[in-house]
Amino acid sequence: EDAVGGTASAAMLSAVVFVQAAFVAAGLSVDLTNGTAVRLLFEEGNEELTTGGSIACCRSDHLRYNQTTTAGRGLEIRMDDVNATCAEEAQLSTGHLSSYDVFGFGDLLVEARVAHSPDGPPPPNAKTCFSLYTDEPVHNELALCFNAWTDDVGSFGYWVGTDGDVEHQTDVPVADAADAYHRYRVVWRPDYVAVLVDDAEVVHVDGAAVVNGTLPWIDMSIRVILRPRNADNSDYQGTALVDVVNLTYTPWAESLY
Repeated sequence: EDAVGGTASAAMLSAVVFVQAAFVAAGLSVDLTNGTAVRLLFEEGNEELTTGGSIACCRSDHLRYNQTTTAGRGLEIRMDDVNATCAEEAQLSTGHLSSYDVFGFGDLLVEARVAHSPDGPPPPNAKTCFSLYTDEPVHNELALCFNAWTDDVGSFGYWVGTDGDVEHQTDVPVADAADAYHRYRVVWRPDYVAVLVDDAEVVHVDGAAVVNGTLPWIDMSIRVILRPRNADNSDYQGTALVDVVNLTYTPWAESLY
């Protein structure tokens, strides 16, 4: 809020973005076989996770690097009921990554198999998200999420903060997201956002990434999340795994898209 108790003005918000720009990372390529290298770029989180109203305990021991998968070696994120001691009501522990640096317009590429289970179908309360996020000075976010309870349909949502923090969402059809590895690319530009699955565009939204515009416009951090659906579904319903074998961020100037 500004000094008179209203919302932040366009001039104030623009000034904040200008200051942030000095700390924006050019790009990112993560070696998911090397936990030490990942921890230089990402905060793992070791506290209560309340994203979307869910309740779980972030634990670094639920992030397992250099794991063997059918798509190569990479990161395994686990959600289960082991050592869920961060809060009295918590029943679940999980892994979470949040980049220290923020990023401007560009492409987030994640090659992954989203929430699945070593024992059969994934627990119905498992939610996987790959996102760009900030809440300073207002909430801006681009999030590609997959919900175990909606089978073969993911969702792409974005928030711009200055429109009352409304979520804008569209479906992302992926036939076998829990069973196979796919290349998920979120493309963020000044005049549009898009989602590509295995290099085929499945979502395209035109707009304006400016203060009081229709698309996110603030530099954001990268998030990789496995969490329960919400507070009402934060009980243990089975072990969920997410496998990530590729995680990169390419600046707009270097992108082929």
